[in-house]
Amino acid sequence: INSTDTWRTLGVALGWSVVICESIPSSPGFVPLGFRTDLGAEVAEISFMFTPSALVSIVHPGIITDDPAWVIHAVGFDFPIDEGPAETGYVSCAFGSVDTATSAIFVSSAYIKCEAPSHMFPGLTQLNLVTDQGLRWTQDSSSVLDVLPSVRAVAVEPPTGWAEGGISLEVHVGSLPVIVAENSLFPPFACQFGTIAPVASRATSTSMMCTTPAAVPGWRRVSVTPGINLMTGVDGPAPTFHYLPIPEVIAAAPLFAPTAGGNRITFTGLGTLTLGNVACMFDGEVKEARAVSATDVQCTVPAHEPGVI
Repeated sequence: INSTDTWRTLGVALGWSVVICESIPSSPGFVPLGFRTDLGAEVAEISFMFTPSALVSIVHPGIITDDPAWVIHAVGFDFPIDEGPAETGYVSCAFGSVDTATSAIFVSSAYIKCEAPSHMFPGLTQLNLVTDQGLRWTQDSSSVLDVLPSVRAVAVEPPTGWAEGGISLEVHVGSLPVIVAENSLFPPFACQFGTIAPVASRATSTSMMCTTPAAVPGWRRVSVTPGINLMTGVDGPAPTFHYLPIPEVIAAAPLFAPTAGGNRITFTGLGTLTLGNVACMFDGEVKEARAVSATDVQCTVPAHEPGVI
C-alpha cells in the first residue's frame, strides 16, 4: 500500500479473484494499492481511499466576529498529535475551505487550538483539519462556527454629559446585525466606556442606545463590543464622550429678593458649563436659566412667600 512492503499484514487467498488484506496506518486520502504473490508477480495498482476518522465535536467560542486575532479551541476525537510528515502533508486548520488554512497547536488527540484567518466572511463555517496537499483529516460535523460582522461605533449623540452618568446615549454604528441570544460565551452587544460595558438595546439598524455609566471627568472612547473584543472606529479611533464635572455653586448675588419675584440672581459655580440646557430650581420649582459665561448662570426669581429657601 502506497509503495510500502506489507508482507507482515494478513493476506488470505479466498479464491482466484478475491483477496483480503489488513490495511496499514495511513493519513486520510487516496493511496495506490497493489498485490504481489510469493513468486513476486504483481498486478496493476488500484486506488484505495483512507477515510478520515478524526471528528470535531465542539468549537469554542462558537460565535466570533470577522475581525482577526481569534483563537478557536476545538475538541473532538482521533486528532493527530502533531502536524505530521511532509510525505503525507502538514496538517493545519481550515475554516470552510483549504484556502483559509491556518496554523494549529496540537495539544492532544482530543484538543487542538486553531488561529482564525485574518479575513472571514460572515456566516456559518465548519472547522476541519486539512493537509497542505488538500486532504481532509476530519469527518463532516454538525459543529460550526458562526461569524458575525464587526460592529464599530462611528459617532455618539450627545457628545457630552455629566460625570454622574445616567445620560441616554445614541451610538451610531456602521451596521448592527441581529442580536444573538444571551449566553455565557457571547453576551449581547454593549456600549463600552473604557473598561465599563453597560448593556445596550438595539435602536435601529445603524444605531444603538445605552445609558452612560458614572465616571471621573474627562474624555472616554466609546466603542461597541459583542463579547470580549473592543472594536474601534471604521476609519480611525472610536468616537469620544466628554464627561463633565458636576457644577458646584460657590456664590449667588443678590441673596435676597422681594416676594413678588422678578429679580435676576447670578449663580457662580465651579466647573465649566458647556451644555446648552441649564435651569434653576427655587424651592422645588424649576425655572428657565441663561448661561452668561462658562461659570455664571442667571435666573429670574419667581414669586414666593417670605422666608429662606
